[in-house]
Amino acid sequence: MKRRYKRLCIIIIAFSIFGASVIFVLGKLRNNVSFFYTPTEILSNSLYSNRSNIRVGGMVVKDTVQKYDDSIAFHITDLKNYIKVTYKGILPPLFSEGSWIVAKGRMVDNQFIANEILAKHDENYMPNKFRKNNL
Repeated sequence: MKRRYKRLCIIIIAFSIFGASVIFVLGKLRNNVSFFYTPTEILSNSLYSNRSNIRVGGMVVKDTVQKYDDSIAFHITDLKNYIKVTYKGILPPLFSEGSWIVAKGRMVDNQFIANEILAKHDENYMPNKFRKNNL
């Protein structure tokens, strides 16, 4: 009987540790469920300005891209509101005015300081040789 009791205690402890780990991991992931927030969501909720690392997604507004010696600044929009984004680094090849991007960084004084830029590509990709032949 003592052996059975010992085995039962080990199983209960193992399940308790596993359950606590699952709760801990889900709690940490809860804030990262959304892949990115829109400018409207960020501007309407002051919590995002206090978070250290968030992702914001939107379309690069035409005629807002300003290149400086060590950085680039532009506005992104979700067609309702816009946010100014400042980035230091090499832009992805698909970055252009009118393209959709996701920027990772933080809000500081009503502007988004990005430390990473991801350009979203068109899901209707067609190689040039097929596009020229209208296939």
